[in-house]
Amino acid sequence: MDGSTARRSFDLLDDPWIPIAGVGDVSLTELFKNLEYVRLGGTPVEKVVILRFLLCIAHASTPLPDVDAWSALTPEKLAANALEYLEKWKDRFDLYDEKRPFLQFPQLRGQCEKSSPNRLSLNIAGGNKTVLTQWSAGKECSDAELVRSILCGSGYGMGGKKYDKNAKIAPETVKGSSGSQGTLTGYIGYLHSFLLGSTILETVRLNMLTEEDLRELRPEMPLGRPFWEEMPTDENGVTAKRYSSGYLGILFPMDKFFCLEDGDLLMTQGISNELYPSHKNGQWDPGITLYLDKKDMKARWCSMERTPWRQLTGLLQFINTKDTMPAFVVRGTDKFRHDPKIQEFGLWAGGVAVSTNSGEQYVSGKNDYVNSEFLIPMEWFRTDSWKAFGILMDEIERYASILWKSVTAFYSKQMVAEPGQRESAVRLFWERMEPQAQSVIELSEETDPEVVENAKKSWQKLAVSCYREFCPCVTPRQMQAYVQCMPNFSEKKETKEKKKKEGKK
Repeated sequence: MDGSTARRSFDLLDDPWIPIAGVGDVSLTELFKNLEYVRLGGTPVEKVVILRFLLCIAHASTPLPDVDAWSALTPEKLAANALEYLEKWKDRFDLYDEKRPFLQFPQLRGQCEKSSPNRLSLNIAGGNKTVLTQWSAGKECSDAELVRSILCGSGYGMGGKKYDKNAKIAPETVKGSSGSQGTLTGYIGYLHSFLLGSTILETVRLNMLTEEDLRELRPEMPLGRPFWEEMPTDENGVTAKRYSSGYLGILFPMDKFFCLEDGDLLMTQGISNELYPSHKNGQWDPGITLYLDKKDMKARWCSMERTPWRQLTGLLQFINTKDTMPAFVVRGTDKFRHDPKIQEFGLWAGGVAVSTNSGEQYVSGKNDYVNSEFLIPMEWFRTDSWKAFGILMDEIERYASILWKSVTAFYSKQMVAEPGQRESAVRLFWERMEPQAQSVIELSEETDPEVVENAKKSWQKLAVSCYREFCPCVTPRQMQAYVQCMPNFSEKKETKEKKKKEGKK
């Protein structure tokens, strides 16, 4: 031995870091060589970001001028193109490269405060947060975890004071707010959605937009170059504007900058939030659903109360309108909508709900990841079954409303305080209904009225079971209130009560 120390290396092409459901971590090369991998693993945030990263590779390696080129693209061809492309750019994917470390800015060394890489993990407790389980305790991060952390942190970072607001990669940069939210996070956590294929590579293919798509959606937007080909050298100058104005810069935003140094993490604000606007002032993103409510632009959020299946009518509103969002789903289904061989398509929706307070974003006890998969019948585009699904969801919402009123009345009749029981009862009802989401979708195509009525009766029984759990029936007063306030789902009764109230007015 000559006493020299080998340079540390972690090559994303050859070293495992991509979580695959049922398999474990694999490398980029292995993912593109094995066409049978079905689903990405990891957290919902990692699924969103890694898919976008894979889409950047796919777009950079396979030009798609129009829908004919997309139709001719097979997963095998996509994989072959990607492998050839990655080999060409192999020197840009080493996490510890001396000159070009993957997705890092060496300019931050010597001018940025050091912190633990755990600061990028949503589940790790920081600051004065209480550690309740081993899952939320800090730990030493593996190289694979570091790759996923900086990938997610680049566009999915939280807003707050943990970023060094004074550090910058260009001397002339005028820094923006240090508390700006992540482009992919939004204020309280955007709900992301994309199409699902039978394999990971088919999922990538389904969500690829053609050059024709981009011209129609954003005429002024070029495809751009991925970050590993040309990293920004400023926060709001020429290179930042060039990167953020291209589709690949929107697909994989860089609103936070990082650098690894001797096990520590250097973090600062990235491309200016003026170049990455929020949904309130001009944001466009292929995986986020925005909609106009009167004069205000609003977003579909991740919610522990209104989980993705309760927002399906909003996510898929484009079925009977000319909406263009979310572009992954709208443009993807446009490409095969008229193919009679395709009977259904897969839809994924998820992300993470976050809390916000005085510019700080964090995951609190009432927040969590959201992650749902659905099979949507193509008949929703051709028949009234889409409207039938909306009617069924309205009916389920009605049952939840009746449950709320019944629990409220139970405590009101006894003249005792209602300690949040009605909220808990309704929450439990939705939790018990959620496993039936796919069956509700399938029921929208049912032509036998008796089958539909039987399903409704089963949902009513679920609501009654929730009423029983939160309305005790022990004392005589409780027994009387229990019977009098038992949920009644008869529409005739509701109509009479409504007319009675209107008469009093």
